[in-house]
Amino acid sequence: MKAGQKVTISDVTIIRRSRKSEGRKASYCYAIKDPLTGKQSNSKKSVAELAKKMGMPIKGKINKSDAKYIISEAIAKGFLHFPVHSNTLDPEQLLIPYVEKICDYDTSPWVKAEAQRTGQPHSKKYMNRMKRGFQIHAKPLIPKDMTLKSFTKPFANALRDKMYENGSSPDCINSALEALTAAFNYAEHTGVIDYNPMTGVKKFVVKRKERKPLTRAEAIRVLEVLEQHSSETRARKGVSLGARLVVRGGGRISEIRGMSLSQFSPVLDEEGNETEFVQIEIDREWDDALKKIGPTKERYRRTTVIPKELADELREFAAEKGIGENGLIFMATRDSSNRLVDYSLNSGIITMQQMPIQD
Repeated sequence: MKAGQKVTISDVTIIRRSRKSEGRKASYCYAIKDPLTGKQSNSKKSVAELAKKMGMPIKGKINKSDAKYIISEAIAKGFLHFPVHSNTLDPEQLLIPYVEKICDYDTSPWVKAEAQRTGQPHSKKYMNRMKRGFQIHAKPLIPKDMTLKSFTKPFANALRDKMYENGSSPDCINSALEALTAAFNYAEHTGVIDYNPMTGVKKFVVKRKERKPLTRAEAIRVLEVLEQHSSETRARKGVSLGARLVVRGGGRISEIRGMSLSQFSPVLDEEGNETEFVQIEIDREWDDALKKIGPTKERYRRTTVIPKELADELREFAAEKGIGENGLIFMATRDSSNRLVDYSLNSGIITMQQMPIQD
C-alpha cells in the first residue's frame, strides 16, 4: 500500500453480531481488510461507536442499511484508514534495527504478512540465513545513523562491492542483499517510504571459468589411478566404479547417485541371446535438496549401454554392501547423505560426463 491510499467500500466488511443468548437484538461491527494480504483484519470495531465518533445522531438500533450508510459516510469524511503494520510511519527510522526486526523470524511483521498473502510462510532457516548475512557482512559497513530515507541505490551497489572486497562470499553477499530487499519491500508496502532503493539492485555474480572436458588420454589416466587405489577401502572402490560408469555410459552425477540394479537389463542379439553389454534405463536421479529420488532433468528418459563386465562388478559391489535390486548403489546404507561417489566430484571426473568411451 502506498502512503495516502484511501479506503473504499469494497475494503470494508460489515459483520452482524447476534445477541440471542443475551436476549438482545443483533448489532453491527466492521473490519478493514489487510492491504498486504487482501484478507479481513482480525480487528473488529463497532459501527455505533464509529457513528458516535462522527457526531451522527443514532435513534434506536442500527440495522444493516444504517450500517452501510455510516460506513460510506466514514469513508467519505476520512474516518477509516488501513491498518498500520509498522510501529511508526517514519522514513527517518534507523536502517539497521529496522532490517534486523524484519529478518527476525519470531517477531517479523513481514513474515506474518507473507504467510497470510501466499499461504507459504518463509522458514526459520531462511530468515536466519538472511539475518546472519546482514549482521555479519553488511551491518559493519553501514553507518549507525543511516535511516531508511537516506539509504540510496548507489549506496546499495557500493555496499555490495565493498562486501566482496572484504572477502565475503557471493552467497553471503546475496543473503545480506535479500535482507535489505525484504525490509525495503515491506517498508514500501506499508507506506513508510515512497521509493524503494533496492529496486533494480542486482545480486552478486562471479563468472567462473568453465572446466574443459578431459581428453581420452587424461580420462584413461584418471581411471588407472583410481583403479590402483580401489582395493584400499570400500569407499575408494565406489569412487572407481562410479568414475568408470560415468566414462563408459555417460550421465550426470545426480543420475549416478540415484542408480539401482533394477535399472539394468541385458542387451540381446537378434536370436535372443545375451551379449557382452548391459543396458541401463536412465529415468531418475538423486535430488540433493529434497534428499530423495526424483525424475531426471526435464523428465527426459533415455538408455545407455555399458560392458557386462562393469555391470557384474557393480552387482558384486552392491552385494557386498547388502543392497538389493532397488537399493541405491552409490549411497551409504546407514546415512543417505554419505555418498561414496562424492569423492570424485571435484577431481575432474565430473567433466567426463556425456563423453562415453567405448573400447
